[in-house]
Amino acid sequence: MVEALPTIEKGVPMPSIQTKSTGPRYNLMLDMDLGDSFSISARELKTWNNTAKRVRMKHPARKYAYRKTETGYRFWRVA
Repeated sequence: MVEALPTIEKGVPMPSIQTKSTGPRYNLMLDMDLGDSFSISARELKTWNNTAKRVRMKHPARKYAYRKTETGYRFWRVA
């Protein structure tokens, strides 16, 4: 059996790339100024911690810290 070859199409725009590093959590952390913080639930801690690690890989001068609070956890930008 012979496979049909795909049809070449012209003028189809290529969508912009969407990577994990440019998602809403990543962008929120980039928008933070020194001393800014936000509150999260304990369930979200691992996800936000991983996002902070990805931000630090591309922006080593940015540092984040989190602490347990009465309502869950809070992330701060500390450097």
